[in-house]
Amino acid sequence: MTNSHKEKTITGLKWSGIGQLIKQVANIGIGIWLARLLSPIEFGLLGMITVFTGFMQLFNDFGFGAAVIQREKVDNTDLNSVFWFNLFTGITFFFFFFFLGKWIAIFYDNLQLEAIVQWVALIFILQALTYVQQTLFRKQLDFKTIFLVEFMSLLAGGSTAIIMAYNGFGVYSLIAQLLVNSLISVITLWFFSAWRPAFEFSFERIKAMLGYSLPLMGSSALGYVLGNLDKLLIGKFLGNQSLGLYSRAYSLMVFPVSQISGVISQVMFPSLAQIQYDKPRIKEIYLKMNLVISFVTFPMMGLAFLLAEPFVLLVLGEQWREMIPLFKIFTVVGAMQSVGTLIGNIYMALGEMKLYFKVNLYSGIFFILASMIGVQFGIYGVAIAYSLASFVVGIPQWIVTGKLINVSLLDYFKAWFMSFVLAIVPSTLIGLLYFFFGVEMHFIEALFAIALFLFLFVAINWFFNRKSFLMILNIR
Repeated sequence: MTNSHKEKTITGLKWSGIGQLIKQVANIGIGIWLARLLSPIEFGLLGMITVFTGFMQLFNDFGFGAAVIQREKVDNTDLNSVFWFNLFTGITFFFFFFFLGKWIAIFYDNLQLEAIVQWVALIFILQALTYVQQTLFRKQLDFKTIFLVEFMSLLAGGSTAIIMAYNGFGVYSLIAQLLVNSLISVITLWFFSAWRPAFEFSFERIKAMLGYSLPLMGSSALGYVLGNLDKLLIGKFLGNQSLGLYSRAYSLMVFPVSQISGVISQVMFPSLAQIQYDKPRIKEIYLKMNLVISFVTFPMMGLAFLLAEPFVLLVLGEQWREMIPLFKIFTVVGAMQSVGTLIGNIYMALGEMKLYFKVNLYSGIFFILASMIGVQFGIYGVAIAYSLASFVVGIPQWIVTGKLINVSLLDYFKAWFMSFVLAIVPSTLIGLLYFFFGVEMHFIEALFAIALFLFLFVAINWFFNRKSFLMILNIR
């Protein structure tokens, strides 16, 4: 890795990290505010729709953004061809979903969903206008601009949703949040980007990129189905209130953790693509990033499990009490997904997209079976089944990925072991302490638990993990 490449990567990581931290604080704040203004029913209604629209969004870009990043040389003909192809796809999907709304409403037996689908469908056109500009910023490792765009969009969408929720617009507050977010992204990306599309299109350039993008798109589609089949089944068989509880627990627990790993993941891909022929260096970076992510997310999940009840009741309110067991179950999923996010970057950087598709196809079998079995036992059954499936498919994925860059299961174990200890030991000790003394977790008790957890976290690191602790604090 050259000094210039290293400096760009570190700068990208810093801006990605700062950006994700600020965005997550804002995202969680907006989410909590909206959860207090709206009920699980409104979140469930939107969740029923986004299961479908989210899947089709994977095809809006056709994987061309990743193909542009992975290729060493890209010219304006490539970019123009991708832009017009994406725009055509976005418009096509808009009309497809506009007329599909009726049938989605019939599927869920809820006629209110037809109008919701038609409004949400506008996102396809808006997002199609941003893919090339966003890809260029990522390829250049310019995550400062990406942060500014995403933060302004987040604030605009969140503010709109909160104002509308206060004024009784219900589920349409959440729809407005999505649309305003996408609209501001279009405006700001076009403002910051110097690139503009020309009336030029080449089928040959599109065809050349399909060899990379099609397997990636297939893998992404499989991954999306795996991540949302549980929500589809809950919405269909258990109702929108159950889906609201489930999706809110998932988004508050798993999404922020996956975003922490996403800080590194979104920089890793363009960075590793530039050194794709130096596998020893890729191995070094990959294991180091596993160590860093697990060091942050595993203890965070331990603390979240410990504080699930006071967080839900004090922050969200009594109407969300049924979410507490889900919140605890998803701490396991959050830990697994935080380190699992990095796997895709290896396949994408090395161009091993067909193998990536096969790995995801194997995973799909287990997730589909788990979701179908779990739904027979209600939302808690689905959550437990999903958690177990995450663990079952994780081990083979790590083995196959490791073979590409000579990483063994022992290497993974070394990277994660102390992080696992740092999650289990403090949360278990505090939980036992509160149990034996009969202490109930209210606001003051929860604050004391956080302080005690942080003290034990630092103490264990200092006495048993000092070398890695100092390395992470001073990471270069």
